[in-house]
Amino acid sequence: AEAEQSVRFMMRMRSAGVVPNAVSYSTLMSSIARSGDWHTVLQLFSDMATDSVQRDSVCFSVAMGACEKASQWRLALDLFSAMKSEDVRRDVVIFGNGMCAMNKAGN
Repeated sequence: AEAEQSVRFMMRMRSAGVVPNAVSYSTLMSSIARSGDWHTVLQLFSDMATDSVQRDSVCFSVAMGACEKASQWRLALDLFSAMKSEDVRRDVVIFGNGMCAMNKAGN
């Protein structure tokens, strides 16, 4: 229910002519990640690039966490690697997400 409300709010925001930014995307992704819907989280993460929204470490962290919790460790590690190519600073949370993903992978 929370995730659906968040999606509707984002749609209302767009209808009002307000352009979503990294904060609005990370908030929406976080809400959806709590419901376990990692596919939608990754779709929103992808939409950020389409909308020319700069993805920050919070957005990467939410996406990686959603993947890790869904045992999609390869995707989580791919996101970790993508941070370097997008010149996004990796912090302690990001490295923690990467370690959790590696642990699930058995590496």
